[in-house]
Amino acid sequence: MANEGSLDELLHSIQQVVETETDDFMELVRIACLNIARDFAGADLSGADLRGA
Repeated sequence: MANEGSLDELLHSIQQVVETETDDFMELVRIACLNIARDFAGADLSGADLRGA
């Protein structure tokens, strides 16, 4: 399967986010190896409390 490595990386990132003790949004973004500008572009986060993020 061509995307098997990508799937493994995704599952690893999800596991790390689930297991972390923090609720800090920016820290979770970092742990998940996401890019805040690219990966959340167009996302409607209006219902999310991002104070302190």
